[in-house]
Amino acid sequence: MWTNRGWKEPWVGPKLAKEIKEACDHASHVSMHTRPENWQWNPHGLNDEVELCALIGANALILHPSSLGLEGPSPHPDFPGIKRLASLARERSVRLVLENTPNTMWSLDLVLDEIGDDPQETNLGICIDVGHAYISQDAG
Repeated sequence: MWTNRGWKEPWVGPKLAKEIKEACDHASHVSMHTRPENWQWNPHGLNDEVELCALIGANALILHPSSLGLEGPSPHPDFPGIKRLASLARERSVRLVLENTPNTMWSLDLVLDEIGDDPQETNLGICIDVGHAYISQDAG
């Protein structure tokens, strides 16, 4: 689910959050994408996203690699900060899920190498967007 209705629409308020939670109450899985303003490393903004997931009953927060600072020719992600975010998310019963975007398969490898590849331990999983993979040059 997207948390806003358009690029410039306001953030989900308490009334809408309650309506979303009620609408999704019987769903087996609810995931939420980060808002565009959190498509770069912003620990406070990502903490807010985790809190919103918990509020609406989403059990997964989908992150783009850029949300974790994994972009550009020489990225310097804050791996301790990413681990803290994953820990906070676990406390709220939300799993962080890193989604591939075009030409970012290297970033998934880097995160798995640095954080670990067992989502039960790290609270960080991977999801593959096949559309993104299809247009990527580095997806095999």
